[in-house]
Amino acid sequence: MDKINTNHQQTIISSAVRRGTSILALNCAHNRLIAAGQQNFQLFSIEQIDQTEQFKELYDFRNTSRPSAIPRYALQPKDVSWSPHDENCFATASSTCGHLYTWDINRLDIVNQMNLHSTIINRTQFHPKRKLHREKLSPCLKLIFELTDCRINDNGRVVTTFRHMSKEGFRDIDINISNTDKFAAAISDQYSVPIWDIRLPAQPEFSVLTRDKVLCVAWNPHERSWLATGGTGGHDRTIRVWDAKGNDNRQDPLFTVYTFGQVTKFSWRPTCRYHIASFTRTSDQHIHVWDIRRAYLPHATFCHHRNDIGDFIWRSNSDNIISVDRDDCLIHAHLSSAIKSDQVTSLFSLDVTSKGSVHISIPNIDNDYVRSLYNERHIPSSTTSLQKFYSQETISTFLKWNKVIEGKSILGIYSNTLHDNSVQLFHQFARRWIFGNGDKSIKALVNICNINGDVADKLNRPDLKATWEVIKMLYDDSVKTKDHRHTSSKRSRSGTKSFHRSDSRGSHYQQTGR
Repeated sequence: MDKINTNHQQTIISSAVRRGTSILALNCAHNRLIAAGQQNFQLFSIEQIDQTEQFKELYDFRNTSRPSAIPRYALQPKDVSWSPHDENCFATASSTCGHLYTWDINRLDIVNQMNLHSTIINRTQFHPKRKLHREKLSPCLKLIFELTDCRINDNGRVVTTFRHMSKEGFRDIDINISNTDKFAAAISDQYSVPIWDIRLPAQPEFSVLTRDKVLCVAWNPHERSWLATGGTGGHDRTIRVWDAKGNDNRQDPLFTVYTFGQVTKFSWRPTCRYHIASFTRTSDQHIHVWDIRRAYLPHATFCHHRNDIGDFIWRSNSDNIISVDRDDCLIHAHLSSAIKSDQVTSLFSLDVTSKGSVHISIPNIDNDYVRSLYNERHIPSSTTSLQKFYSQETISTFLKWNKVIEGKSILGIYSNTLHDNSVQLFHQFARRWIFGNGDKSIKALVNICNINGDVADKLNRPDLKATWEVIKMLYDDSVKTKDHRHTSSKRSRSGTKSFHRSDSRGSHYQQTGR
């Protein structure tokens, strides 16, 4: 099979899938995709047609006559995992029993069937390095891990078993791609994440003590000791990043991301060590990409779905995301099509009281982050633009900064200390203030603000001067933002059809489906 270049695909494409899709899995060649769930089990190809990648359904396992050797419950996968070494091989865990199946897509059939557990298997993962062994980790609800070698006879063989003393089950596992002898596990009732060494199965090597029960875990592919955890507690809406270097001592997280709801799944961005994407099934229909250094505001938000997200995956070594929602819509989108936070938010906040006081909030640039920008010459020493300091472009490219960017602001309060509300002062303003001659350009507005601000200053009304200065900043910032969004939109547009259901910004390719 031909491998596909995944680095430059910026067209948004979509396809219909069967109802109930909650699992997406992409093979190592990036050209075969499994979309599965309780009611669905489909195989798609990703093909280049007219210089645009498209989804094409190859096989529907549940709605096609199947060989009698394939049991019915094999077609209800709880999880799907592709081999990192064989683009035609994937494994599924049954959602109704403890069976693990290995499939060959050339034969569209099961080539290996193993009854590993007496209860449901939650997760299955091929070992990323041990190519010859084709080993898989599979955790279940009875606190047992099993490492299986698929080469040995038709039924496979359990190589190693890992047990934990907890009464609850394993929810998730993740093998550290930078140190493949280590893997982390999420356990339902534990306020810690055990870290195991595959070579020492008797007990966990150590545990990372967390703040809440953990649902999902993910090792950072760029930093070998960074481990992200997502909690299951009712009030825990955070992603925490820990330094899992090898001790049981209680520690504070390196970074904490405050999300909009209980995290269902997260995944590190393959091309940036500081970015992690997440979604929740309970509060919004968006996939948010967070910069863990400035975790109080999403770096970017994918807004292509109108219903709850079922699952998403990054394409390896690219900025493309494939996602599926409860409306049975499968979407492939590039990060450039996501809404950037600096395109829709302002650095300034403004309020005016009924008594004429003006309150303005602006970022505090007297901090280590801004000083480091200057010291490392990441920006010119002449730069004073707040927009430049905190733009996504600046933050994303300043990789030397590996600490939290504090969200501190300066609050300015301007009030009329003279309390002069006389008719004479009103007449002064009426005669000296200008409101233009019909020119609606931003240049004319800036001129009006400058003149009227000077008048207010001469008449000893600093609050009104501040009002005109803030109006100038806000409208000038707004125009620049609109120009930036218009330019970005033009860059990401392509001559494709509009899809009104999922992409409010248009410009994406729609495929019909079954």
